[in-house]
Amino acid sequence: MKIIGVTGKLGSGKSFVANELSFNTKNSTVLEVDYIRNKLFKVSKSKDAIELRKKIAQAFQIDVTTENVWLDYFQFYQKLFSDSNNVQLCANIMTPYIKKIINIFALYNHLR
Repeated sequence: MKIIGVTGKLGSGKSFVANELSFNTKNSTVLEVDYIRNKLFKVSKSKDAIELRKKIAQAFQIDVTTENVWLDYFQFYQKLFSDSNNVQLCANIMTPYIKKIINIFALYNHLR
């Protein structure tokens, strides 16, 4: 199985390209990184997800609720897009967590 990575900046059309590839490439599995990011941010109670949210909250001085560190997303997105450097800061914090999931996905699909 071939693994094709689609990378790019926020809003660059990665999801569109990934969807086109999944429809036009037989026997392929698509890992949607935006989906992973949303799960890490908004749903997951995993140790990694909680750690990630803590780092984001600390870096952006965002209010959190409960022990699972749910972020105030309105506050987060306001701060994220208030300065172009913040987008890069967020990417730097998130990249190791997303890479970990991509590596697990790649290993799983390679062994199938």
